[in-house]
Amino acid sequence: MMLLYLTSNLNLGLFDFIQDETIPIKKLSGEFNLKKFVIRDMRSFSHIKYVAIDHQALNDTDEELIEGILGFRAMYDARIVYLAEGMKPGDELLSKLYDAGVRNFVTVEDPEEIKKEILECISPKGMSYKKAERFKIQPIEEPRAKVKRAKSQTESVKAKKEKGSEQEPVDYVVVNKTTKLGLDTEKERKGIAVGVAGITGKTGTTTTALNLAYFLSSLGAKVAYVECDPTKQLNWLPYYDIAVNDESAEHKGVHFHTMKVNFSLADYDFNIFDLGKMLDYEQNLNAFMVSHIRIITAASKPYELSDLNKTLEVVKDASVNLLFSFTPDNDRQTLRQIVSEHPEHQVYFTAYSPDLFDPNPNRMIWTNIMSDYLIAKPPEEIKKKRLRVS
Repeated sequence: MMLLYLTSNLNLGLFDFIQDETIPIKKLSGEFNLKKFVIRDMRSFSHIKYVAIDHQALNDTDEELIEGILGFRAMYDARIVYLAEGMKPGDELLSKLYDAGVRNFVTVEDPEEIKKEILECISPKGMSYKKAERFKIQPIEEPRAKVKRAKSQTESVKAKKEKGSEQEPVDYVVVNKTTKLGLDTEKERKGIAVGVAGITGKTGTTTTALNLAYFLSSLGAKVAYVECDPTKQLNWLPYYDIAVNDESAEHKGVHFHTMKVNFSLADYDFNIFDLGKMLDYEQNLNAFMVSHIRIITAASKPYELSDLNKTLEVVKDASVNLLFSFTPDNDRQTLRQIVSEHPEHQVYFTAYSPDLFDPNPNRMIWTNIMSDYLIAKPPEEIKKKRLRVS
């Protein structure tokens, strides 16, 4: 059990008073971009139980910070303690952090009170629900005239959860698309195969494949989505007003094909294979195993765990990205323990993504999975690109 502390030089000694306790501390001081840290460096600290983040050490925009927090929570179980001395409940950033799943805040300024809040945040149960809820976005009072207030998407998701509908149990906010990523032009990427398969039906395999395809396309890649279910033949695309011609189609830069279409993988930078329930078809399993990048979609209900174990045994010699949907917080550790017997696999917990063609709700996951082919773009290059497009 260890605490990782990302700190500014000003607050370097803030946690020193607990060094004599049972929690050793690893300090990293300086200036950080949390989003980049999660993508590039956090894997080296996957054993950490707590991560304390000093607000003064960050150079993220608010959007990048929230995206980094969402990505962190999708990949790791460590508790986040956010240090924001002097900030008050009701602050917009703290409310966004609460919506993104942060439940432990240190905001007091008195040194002795800071120690008390730190101890509460790293206690077995963490900050009390009552204290943490102060940072939640407070509902706006309805105006006297009976005019309905438009709900944000986050509020809508919570409302549906309270009514018992099956939505993502973990609070999240939809992250707007950022343009600070680009394709690494120095890496060979022609004909890269990405196999996306499901353990059972209705685990979001097609949504995952398409979200990833549109994520890569948005960065300028030439992308093919290949439907490998012999019973479908892209017959669902017309429901989205997308015309299919000879088992091929094109929509917003992504090219759709079935396995019956004669095309070359080398014609595309990335080929996303939607393999469905891959254990149902031997050829789909073979395609999955030879893919450059492998993704398996799964659910976390108890009766589905036997299928999970069976699939992990089949793919035990391959490195796989496991994506779990609709997973309550208290089930995540159980799933990680099951997968821990296969340390070559990476586990993610996805946010609810209802739009097949919008990759943004899980953008940090796509970024992490495809990180070998991506590079950060300097702001001036982004500005030039925008000018050219307009």
